[in-house]
Amino acid sequence: MKKIIVKTIILSIVISLISCNASKNQKSKNQKMFATNYIVEKIENKKELSTKPTIIFNTKENKISGFAGCNRYNGSFIKKENTITFNGIISTKMYCLNMPVEKEFLTALSNTTSYKISENKLVFLDKSDTVLVTFIKTEK
Repeated sequence: MKKIIVKTIILSIVISLISCNASKNQKSKNQKMFATNYIVEKIENKKELSTKPTIIFNTKENKISGFAGCNRYNGSFIKKENTITFNGIISTKMYCLNMPVEKEFLTALSNTTSYKISENKLVFLDKSDTVLVTFIKTEK
């Protein structure tokens, strides 16, 4: 009986260590994915993009910045597991012909509640899991 209990305890410890390591590897992968630059591949409800907005994550300060389509923008983000929200987004106020793209992009950021990462793509989703924006990783 004692041997069964000892084996069960050892098995539990091994499973816990494996689970923790897998979780750390996933967190490390997510951190690396957020420590990079992205360019918009697609904004939902926009068939054509006359310009490609970008997003740059500063994970040390939980800040974002980038090009919204016409103007530069910045703000902050809060990320927990697979949820993300953006706060205090401000931008310059130039007028361009690309304003519809910028408006859709900034609206999508404000409606984002979660994200998915697959391959070299980052996808922002709203509260009903509808895809809002799809980004692809850039070299900078």
